[in-house]
Amino acid sequence: MKKVFIVGCISFITLNAGFMDSMVSQMGNMMQGMSSAQGSARANTQNTAQLVSQLTQLLNVNPKQAVGGTAALMALASSKMPKKNYNSL
Repeated sequence: MKKVFIVGCISFITLNAGFMDSMVSQMGNMMQGMSSAQGSARANTQNTAQLVSQLTQLLNVNPKQAVGGTAALMALASSKMPKKNYNSL
């Protein structure tokens, strides 16, 4: 069920290239903010690279699609989850 949802989100995003570019930019900003907040840029970069690698392999998407889909899911989570719970992501 989760895989179907993720694939659906990624498919939607790939159909909206301008939106995806914006989400990629937002994802980069979110990662920079997380790095400074946690004080561990190297760990975050490594974790991000691992996530992108796993998504590209499992879902057969390119890295830009993986980042865009992840950003979309994080934005959705941010809007739906209590801030305390979202911050634990």
